Amino acid sequence: MDILKKLPLLLCAPLLTACYTDFEPKIDSAPVLCMNAVIDAGEEFTVQLSHSWRYDDYEAYKADHTVTDGTVDVYADGNPVCRATYSEWTETDAYGAERKRSGYLIPYKPQAGQEVSLRACSPKYGTADAVVTIPFEPLTGTAQVDKTVEVNNYLFEDDPYGGSYAYQYFHISMNIKLPVNDRSGINEYFQLAWEAADCSNEDVDFNCGNPEFDMEPIFSEHIDALETVFASDAWGFTVFSDNSFRGSSYPLHLMFRNISLHRVSAEPDDSLPDGCYMRLILFSLDRNLYNWYMYDWHESESFVGMLGSIGLAENTTSYSNVSTRAGLVVARNRSVIEISL
Repeated sequence: MDILKKLPLLLCAPLLTACYTDFEPKIDSAPVLCMNAVIDAGEEFTVQLSHSWRYDDYEAYKADHTVTDGTVDVYADGNPVCRATYSEWTETDAYGAERKRSGYLIPYKPQAGQEVSLRACSPKYGTADAVVTIPFEPLTGTAQVDKTVEVNNYLFEDDPYGGSYAYQYFHISMNIKLPVNDRSGINEYFQLAWEAADCSNEDVDFNCGNPEFDMEPIFSEHIDALETVFASDAWGFTVFSDNSFRGSSYPLHLMFRNISLHRVSAEPDDSLPDGCYMRLILFSLDRNLYNWYMYDWHESESFVGMLGSIGLAENTTSYSNVSTRAGLVVARNRSVIEISL
């Protein structure tokens, strides 16, 4: 199937043998205010302001385009909430590492169902507006899990302290069925993520790998027949909508075949350590974030995207819900499902 993916490029090759000429496209290139923000339900958030620049200004690619002299006004359901100015601060993560942060920190926690409006103003670049609705928490049922575990023990008797220890390798396959329940009367959009969580008191190395993406057809719902012919696929893509199960429930099928756990212990113990679990995160997305994921997939993986990579059918703008057509303001909510090993 890989040859089919390259066939359009081969057919278009004769078109690329002509001469090149410089021309001025009829695109307004005056700098405008760019606004970006990801709003999570129930959490404070940060807005980033920058500005656009002309496409052939190569020096601008190296410059810092952060706008620091602006303001951001926040409204919830039409009511003013706060005004933020640019600031810089330091955050410390769970491991004690410090990271410098900057932007327009919004000390407000939007709730599900609220309409949040942002208006950014800059003395030099004008104003930018965006409106998002905070999605509701996704509804899920009880996950059904079937798993198999293989254990390999490697015993080492030459411990430098005069004892022995065992190096254990657990290979785990996990078949998960997670019901996703749709709310009646509204369109919902989802994204699945996962991570390994180690809360045990033992010396372990835990990795949950990736699921078999092609085993869950809903991850490919956005791929039409033409894209299938040209071997487009949804590997790594876990965004989907409720189009196929509106008002009902969908059994999301996840097969993890390469979950691995390494442990060093004083003696072999074939039981899995307590405190290790897989965390599934099901996000509900607002329409703007879903649209951006669709745009991004079509730009990088679709037939039209492949043509654009060689200079044919290339988009002149990206997806944006900001009034200046520069930036993206999106919202999401989440449900977390923890599956113990």
